[in-house]
Amino acid sequence: MMRPITAIGTAIDVSGLNVQSIALDADDARLFTSGGDGLVRIWSRTTGELLASLPGRGVPTRVVVAGTGLFAAVFDDGAVMVWDSSSSRVRWQRQAHVGVGSAMAFDASGRLLATGGND
Repeated sequence: MMRPITAIGTAIDVSGLNVQSIALDADDARLFTSGGDGLVRIWSRTTGELLASLPGRGVPTRVVVAGTGLFAAVFDDGAVMVWDSSSSRVRWQRQAHVGVGSAMAFDASGRLLATGGND
């Protein structure tokens, strides 16, 4: 049984979601999770409320947030998707790897995204 995620004092119930990774935005207002059910979720850090559930292209293995208002996920099929965090709209997507995407990070400026995978 998975315990709730405690995000700076707020418990968020993620029971059954098979959370793969977690990231906080720059102002600590929102928590981003990638789940084994194929969804990237955005949560209110202060209330624990689910703000959005976003489908991807498989199982998201990592999620990262940039200080520029973007967030991204890499998937088990090697795809990468980048969303605008204010609108939750997809800004960019590409097939980045032949195998599973397993790592990613934005640079300090939030304009460069590096990914790693099993290829």
